[in-house]
Amino acid sequence: MKDFENDLIYYHNPDPIEEPRFILNSVEELEKSTKYSVTCNGTERVVYHTDSFDYVVVVDNEAYDLEISIHTPYEKLEIRPSSFGIVPFVKGETVHIHLDEPRKFTVETDGGLHDALFVLCSHRIEKPADTTICFEKGKVYNVGVLTLKSNDTVYIEEGAVVSGCVYADHCDNISIVGNGIINGACWHLPDSNAHRFFIYAKWCNNVLLKGFTAVDGPSWHVVPAACDHVVIDDMNIMSRIVTGDGIDITSSQDVEVKNCFIRSTDDSICIKSQRLFEDPSTVRDVTKVRVHNNVIWNAEPGNAIELGYALQSEIHDLVFEDCDIIHCQYEGNMGGAAISIHQADGGHVHDEPSFFEKRENHHEKHQNKRPDLLRAVRRADGYRRVPALPAFPGDDHAAILLHGDGGIAFGREARCAVAASLRGTRPCRRAHLRGGRRLWLHL
Repeated sequence: MKDFENDLIYYHNPDPIEEPRFILNSVEELEKSTKYSVTCNGTERVVYHTDSFDYVVVVDNEAYDLEISIHTPYEKLEIRPSSFGIVPFVKGETVHIHLDEPRKFTVETDGGLHDALFVLCSHRIEKPADTTICFEKGKVYNVGVLTLKSNDTVYIEEGAVVSGCVYADHCDNISIVGNGIINGACWHLPDSNAHRFFIYAKWCNNVLLKGFTAVDGPSWHVVPAACDHVVIDDMNIMSRIVTGDGIDITSSQDVEVKNCFIRSTDDSICIKSQRLFEDPSTVRDVTKVRVHNNVIWNAEPGNAIELGYALQSEIHDLVFEDCDIIHCQYEGNMGGAAISIHQADGGHVHDEPSFFEKRENHHEKHQNKRPDLLRAVRRADGYRRVPALPAFPGDDHAAILLHGDGGIAFGREARCAVAASLRGTRPCRRAHLRGGRRLWLHL
C-alpha cells in the first residue's frame, strides 16, 4: 500500500529515458490480482493488479450479471459512485451485482484507498472498416512510441495489450478505438515520473479516443495540445506515479470528454494553455470544452478538476456537468480539491463556465489578470451551499480552491493561498456536478 511521503517520488527534471526499460513477452506477464476475481455472465474476466489499485475491464453487449469474489476478510463494503444506485447482494465472499447498462464503478473494502477494485464495463467496439493499425486479442505489442499519421485508425481489440506511448503531430482525422489496453510502464521507473507524455496529440484536427484503457503512463496521460474537434469517450485512465494527470486539455478547442473513468495521481481533468517542451505554438485559447458523465478519483496529489496553473491565453466556454468525483485525497500540500482554479500566468478565464460566472470587474486595467467570481449554488436537500467569493482583482497569482468543508480559499499567491486553506480541513469525500451551471457538493 502506497504512502505519499515515502513512496511517491517526484523529480522536477527527471533524467530522460531514451528507450523502453523492458519488453513484455506475453499478456501473462502483467500482474494479476490475488484479492479479487470477477465473472460476468458466467465468464471469468482478467483482474489486473498494481500497487495502487486492481482493475477489470468487462466488455459485453448484454446486461451485466457480475460476481465479484473478495478473497480477503473485510467488515465494510462500499460501491462508488453512490449516485448509480448499485445495490449489491453479498453471499459469503461473493458480491453479486446486476447492471442493465455498462457502468464504471469501484468496490472498496474497509476504506482502503490503494487496494480498491475498479470495475470498468463497456459495450464491445467492433473493428472499424477503415482500420489502418490493428492490435489483436491475446497478443502483446511493444511499440516503444507509436507515431500516427493523418487518417490513421488504430483498433485495440479486447484482450490486446500495447506497451508504449502514442504520439501524433499535425495530423487530421485520427482515431484510437477498441476495448484493449495501452500500458505505459516501460517509459518510467517503477515509482517515479518521467519527462514524457503518454498519449499526446499536438496540432491535430478531428481526434477520437474511445473505449480503451490507458494505464500507468510516465507522466500526463492524455494530452490534446492545440487540437481542434476532440472526442474522448468511454476511456479508462489510471495512473500511479506523481505527475500522472488524467486528461490535460491544453490550448485545444471543441473538446468533449464523456463516460470516462479517471483515477489519477495528480490532476484528473486539467485545463491549460502553455508552452509544452518549450514549444510556443502550444499557447492558444481554450474554448468550447464540455466534460460530462465521468467518474473521477483524484489520488494524491493534485485536484479533481483544475484550471491552471499554466493559463497563458483566453479560457472560456467551459461546461462541467454530471461528473461524480468519488475521492479527492488530500496529501498534505496543495491537493485534494474538487475544483481548483490557479491563475498564475496572466490568462483570462471568462464567459460562464459551469461553476463560475463572469462578473463586472471594477479594476479594468487588471481585467485579464484574475479568474472571475465563483458563484454560489442553490441549496438542495443533502447538499451544502457554497459561498460566492471574488478573487483579488489585479493579482497575477490569484487562486480559488473549493475544498471539502464547503469553503473557498482565495489569495494573492496561489501556492500560499491553497496551502493555507487546506490546513485543518478535511478532503472532499464526494462531489457531484450536475445540470450545466450548478455544482453540488455531497459531503
